[in-house]
Amino acid sequence: MHGKKWLSVITTGGPEWSYKLGGYNNFTMSELLRPLQQTAYLCGMDWLSPFIVHAVLDGDYGAIKATDDVAMQGKVEELKAYIDSIDFDSSHSLAPVATPHYLKKIS
Repeated sequence: MHGKKWLSVITTGGPEWSYKLGGYNNFTMSELLRPLQQTAYLCGMDWLSPFIVHAVLDGDYGAIKATDDVAMQGKVEELKAYIDSIDFDSSHSLAPVATPHYLKKIS
């Protein structure tokens, strides 16, 4: 996995404002993703900022079921533009841990 890119594409049921200290979900998306980010670092991967689409449920399932191909294509184009905007050369990466202490053989 060393040297590969980690890009998370995430949808949330709640609106963006609910993902903060004091919001409905109590934590930011960055805080919630911290364990995945650390996993990427331990594997020597380049962590890329996630692409997040908030409020997909919005309490109205009918709107989701009614999503047409044009609306979906709009989200595809938005994701493509996001990926195209990433500066892969400056993405954050740490050297992989050669032998984590918890994987060392105990004799």
